[in-house]
Amino acid sequence: PFEEAPGNPPPVEVAGPGGPPEEALLRDRAAVIAAANAGRTLVATDDYDPCQEPHLGYLELQVGERVVAQAQTLQPGEQGNCFREYIFCLRQERDGGEVEGGWVPTELLAVPATPP
Repeated sequence: PFEEAPGNPPPVEVAGPGGPPEEALLRDRAAVIAAANAGRTLVATDDYDPCQEPHLGYLELQVGERVVAQAQTLQPGEQGNCFREYIFCLRQERDGGEVEGGWVPTELLAVPATPP
């Protein structure tokens, strides 16, 4: 139901502490923001439970999950938010159902080395 814009930048950092990495990721903030603003696929680097956020509309994430950023939706967090900035993302529902969308903290995202 949704597609990624082509051209992810090459990886410069490897995910996973010690041992072989599961996936090469680019975690640099500037690269994540550039990829997000271009509407590319991003990968969650940690679990995210939006229950701690003061408002509705945030997307729960599990580490390693892929989401597609919606171009030019970067917004600063508001007072009471858990993170300093968010981007609106889409994800195929985990059971293969409808597409889900919501705000995701940019600090928990990375650019994947390989396309989905």
